[in-house]
Amino acid sequence: MFIKKVLNKFFVLIKSKIFFLKPEEKDILVYDKEGDDFELLKKNLKNFKFNSLDVRQKELNIYILFKTIFNFSNNRSFFENYIINYIESANPKIIITIIDTNPFFYLIKKFFPHIKTIVIQNASRSKTIKENIQYLNVKDSKVDYALTFGDSIGLEYKKLFKCKNVTIGSFKNNNFKVKKKTKNNFIIHISNFPTGVPFYENKLQSYHQDKRVKNERFFLNILANFCKKKKLELFILPKKTNSNKGHIEREYYDYLLKSHNFQYLSKEHAHENYRKIDGARFVTSINSSFGLEALSRGAKVGFFFIFKSKFKNVYVSDILWPSKIKKRGPFWTNINSKNEILRVLNYLFLSNKKLWKKNYNIFDQTLIMFDYKNSKLKKLLLNLLKNNNN
Repeated sequence: MFIKKVLNKFFVLIKSKIFFLKPEEKDILVYDKEGDDFELLKKNLKNFKFNSLDVRQKELNIYILFKTIFNFSNNRSFFENYIINYIESANPKIIITIIDTNPFFYLIKKFFPHIKTIVIQNASRSKTIKENIQYLNVKDSKVDYALTFGDSIGLEYKKLFKCKNVTIGSFKNNNFKVKKKTKNNFIIHISNFPTGVPFYENKLQSYHQDKRVKNERFFLNILANFCKKKKLELFILPKKTNSNKGHIEREYYDYLLKSHNFQYLSKEHAHENYRKIDGARFVTSINSSFGLEALSRGAKVGFFFIFKSKFKNVYVSDILWPSKIKKRGPFWTNINSKNEILRVLNYLFLSNKKLWKKNYNIFDQTLIMFDYKNSKLKKLLLNLLKNNNN
């Protein structure tokens, strides 16, 4: 077992991108530089001095490696010691992350009390936020600022991590300008394809046995018939990109809507959906973070909470949590019946701007807001750096 572990570490190291010099000292250090979200964060920080720390073991700094070998604490893993030594050498004034489920980030404040730490909420969080984050020690888990979708979830971060909350909406969503609305004759259903569960990736023969899939199929058949009656086109907005199991997701909706006409939208890039959502007459969502994001962009969105909180040992987000908003309202419901689904769909189809705005205000800022170009994030960074220099 020990030899296998050593060999695994060795193969990780030889595949890593190697750096030899001590990390540069910059004002801001980005913790975790993975994927498209990191690229968005880089664009938001273009007027700041920053560098980044890889925590996926895809990069290796030789200077930090040797420093860690000679400055090692047995109370932590070798890689945790590596991270601490990297931060110490980089000496930032602020550490920020867009990955709010990385458990070790919440312990950084313990080792560097003088450095300001900022976590940005990445997606909707359910009542199992504690399990999602899997923080290591309740007493030591802390950040200075949590930048969250809405006020209600901000209070939960504040309780868990003893931090100040700044409501900014969705960091990712805020990067994309809202397109001017035009009168279009299509609706968009946000995919609820159950990713990350091996059960679903085996093949379609298992789908018909699962209650979650039955519930979505029941809903989609009502939605498709509604579209046919109202002469609306039905578009499915996917989760997966074409290159990342998009074909499996397409097969899933072919299975659920096999007797109906619909268009499955192509998705080449992770953030492409933000540019597509604005044109729809209205949008439907089951439990997607993207439903909230679309709502904040001014779209009419119907929410159908037709899943229980847990399926196949996988938790399903309750996007109303932890607010006190009732589970049933003008454009949302938790009742999976034909009459109730049609009630919400008819409201979306018939409500005028004045009525929609009145009822939308129930959600506004409590659950999510829209801050184009992330002005609140940038203002916070400027203020923190200004205070640090005084």
